[in-house]
Amino acid sequence: MEKEIIVRVLGRQYDGEDADEMEVVTTGIYHRKNGNHYIYYKEMLEGFDEPTRNTIKIMDGGKRVRITKKGVINAQINLEQGKSYQFVYTTPYGQISVGTKVEELTCEITEESIRFSAIYAMEVNYEYVAHNLIRVEAVGRTKG
Repeated sequence: MEKEIIVRVLGRQYDGEDADEMEVVTTGIYHRKNGNHYIYYKEMLEGFDEPTRNTIKIMDGGKRVRITKKGVINAQINLEQGKSYQFVYTTPYGQISVGTKVEELTCEITEESIRFSAIYAMEVNYEYVAHNLIRVEAVGRTKG
């Protein structure tokens, strides 16, 4: 079943003193395939005409999440409690080596919505820079 959804993504980065927060609210598409949940949405970045296409894949009943970004920003971010991952974050200004270690991952999946959040430590070029929180909520209705 495919659904039109409203996607709300809250991101917060904090280093113990300061916090930087961003929020995106947009429309998207949800569907389920082979037991995995998929959320698709586009994001416009300030100063660019091309959107970044985002795919959130929720696997293993919410125990693993993969966020794939394609467009102005390119990355594949894996989130799994207690696990560390390295990936390349590509921007129009160059590539950055990023590492994450997830401290907490929660996911709630119902017929009406999907909510998940993750708290993780982030490294850039193998140096700790901050802790991050990502919270995603997708709610919607059946198309047609």
